[in-house]
Amino acid sequence: RRVHSCMQRFSSFDILLRDLTKSDTLICRSSSAFRVTPEARACMEGWKARMTYEKFAGAGLSLIPRVVEARVEILGRLMDDLLKFEEVCESDVFYAFAFGDGWQEGDPTLTM
Repeated sequence: RRVHSCMQRFSSFDILLRDLTKSDTLICRSSSAFRVTPEARACMEGWKARMTYEKFAGAGLSLIPRVVEARVEILGRLMDDLLKFEEVCESDVFYAFAFGDGWQEGDPTLTM
């Protein structure tokens, strides 16, 4: 399936990180759950801090082409980093975000 991440707003990635870090366990498509490893947690927390910085650093400039291009690059690196962790790749939260299957920002049913 084709990933629709290019259709997401910058703020949606911030919300994705928030939803992924709500719990130490992520519900997965296979009806099981994965515990979030310390490495994945550290990665996601680091990205949450980076996204907070980027949100405020780019405030008011978000439509300037060079800012848009820089954010696209940053979000690509974020996705590359998240995809290194099985618990993230297999999670309902990530799957719904990436493939657009009814993902609603902040949906509490997608985390445990």
